[in-house]
Order: sequence, then structure tokens, then C-alpha cells
Amino acid sequence: MLLLLASRQEDLVGPIIPPPDGIQSNFDNPPNQNVLSRAIILCCLVLSTAFILLRSCARFQQATRPNIVDVSLALAFAIFIPCVYLCYRLTYTGGYFVHGWDVRLGDLPAFEHPHFVLNILYIVIITLIKIAILTEWTHIFVPRGTRPPFWWLCRITTGIVAVWGIISLVFVNINCTPYEANWNALLPSRMCRYNPSAMTLPGAAVNFLLDLVPLILPHRIIWNLQLSKSQKIGVSLAFAAGLLGVFAAVARLLLAAKFMESPDQLYFITVSELTSLVELTCGILVLCIPSTPKALSVFSFLRSRLGSLKRSRTELSHAHSLPITSNSSRYAQIDERSVIQLRNIQHRRQSCTK
Repeated sequence: MLLLLASRQEDLVGPIIPPPDGIQSNFDNPPNQNVLSRAIILCCLVLSTAFILLRSCARFQQATRPNIVDVSLALAFAIFIPCVYLCYRLTYTGGYFVHGWDVRLGDLPAFEHPHFVLNILYIVIITLIKIAILTEWTHIFVPRGTRPPFWWLCRITTGIVAVWGIISLVFVNINCTPYEANWNALLPSRMCRYNPSAMTLPGAAVNFLLDLVPLILPHRIIWNLQLSKSQKIGVSLAFAAGLLGVFAAVARLLLAAKFMESPDQLYFITVSELTSLVELTCGILVLCIPSTPKALSVFSFLRSRLGSLKRSRTELSHAHSLPITSNSSRYAQIDERSVIQLRNIQHRRQSCTK
């Protein structure tokens, strides 16, 4: 569809695609699902931030040097923040679940540019997250100093993920000339080496497989381990988050298939952005959830310490508030046993002086 738009520059005030029979274009306030989309974006941001903080707390307690997993996760989260911002910004430039007949052709470049940037950010983030997950599996399930078949499988998969990420970035950025033509299909001098729409389905299929492999690799090892209850809960939650990410990748794959068939490609692009954000969030959760029990134990320890300090301060303030009269002794309260002991001591002192 986008390859045919350059021939329609005289109709920039018209819709991207003609509306169906009986439907009129609504450029000023097109029907959308921006409220739902903002809720999904906010949930992704809150969940990812919360679990990043929990993992950071657990790593701080261990007092170990940052490793490649920590660095990859930090870089991924640093890029994830502008990705969330761009997703939220899309609700003010057209919106989500918007049909092509409700967007003017002249507004298409401004609508496509954030999607192009989001695609690049998605490739970088998902590559870093998958490398971090596979490296974390080797740290958890492989004894130090050994290289069993599982270690080699993780390393080979890591290499495939890295190579695929680099190839994807190169193909996305060198496709069209001039560079602006990657998101502006209305440029008269636009020249593309391949149809971007034709690469959507194969890219989504490869991404789905590379999402599934890190989830399957440690499955056999995990169920043969003798784990505590908290560790089993952490592993189960991590796999649940991983499954949710795989479902998001499946949804993205199905949307890519619809994208290939439908002339209303703009509608499926916006939905695909949400599924990509959910997939990235699930990848962050898979990395962070195993550290959650340890981080929660730190919070429990701090809570108990604060509680004991509070009780000590209460007892101290209560002791200072006891009344002391002028004729009373230095001790405000003593029990009967203490009186006997004090009298015995006093009697011994008198005997010694004699």
C-alpha cells in the first residue's frame, strides 16, 4: 500500500484509503481505543519499573560486581523508557486502533515516524533482553567451571539472537533512500530496496521462535532440581511471564499476517505496537522475577528492624515519663525479690564495717 502513495500527492487532504460503503471519514476525532492503550502502557511501565527496583535491591544485597546480565538489563531499561514515551505519544497523533480512512494522507509521515523509531528501539531492547535471559540461565543452571550441552545451547542461541538483531537493524535502516523515505512514503525521490510490508511476517515469525527457545531450554533442568518453595514460586512466576510474552509474540505474528492481507495496514500497525510493548515488559519480568523472593526478604528484614527500633523508642519514652517524687529513692519500681537482695547486700556491708 505504501508504495502506491507517492502517486497520490495531489490528494493529501483525503484519507489514506477510501472508507467502506456507508462510512464517512472522521479526521478530527477518529474512533480509537486510546483510553485502553494508555492503561496498557501505564501497566507496562509500572510493572517493569517495580521489578527492576526489586532486582536491583537483591543484587545490592549480594554485594557482587555487575555482570553482563546487569549491564544488558540496564541498557534495555534505559531504552525502554523512551519507547514507552513514544507509545504514549501516539495517543496524541492519531491514536491506537485507528482506521486508514480516518487519517489524512498528508498526516501519514507524522504518524509513521514514531512507528519507525519504535521498531528500531524494539529490535535493540528485545535483543538485549534475550541475551540477558540466556546468560542468566547459564549463571543459574550451569555449575561454575563446567560447560555441559545446556551451556553450549545457550551460547549458540545467544549468538543467533545477536546476529539476527544486527541484521534486522541494518535492513531497517538502509532500506530506503533518502533516509527520511523510511517513514515518508510521499517523497517524490523515494527509492526502497525491498517492500517493508513483505518483511513484516518473516520478521515476526523469527522473533516468535527466538522468544520460545529461551523459555524451553531450561525446562528439563528446572523440574529436576531440588528447589525450596520460594524458589519454585519464583521460577513458576518467571515462566508465567515468559508465556505471556510468547502469547504477545504470537499476537504480533497474527497481526503481521493480517497486515500483509489487509489494505488497512495502519490499523494493524498501532495494535502491533501495543503487543510489542507487552512482549518487552514480559522479557523484563522474566529476568527480574527470580530475584523477587530475595528482595522481599530484604524488605521483611528492614521492616522487622524498624519495628524493633520503634518498640525500643516507645519503651524508652515510657520509662522517662514515670513520675519521681522528692522522697523516693533513685529506683521508681522494684519487685519483692529485688528488695530482699538489696537488704542482703546492705546487711553484708554493715558486717564488713564491723
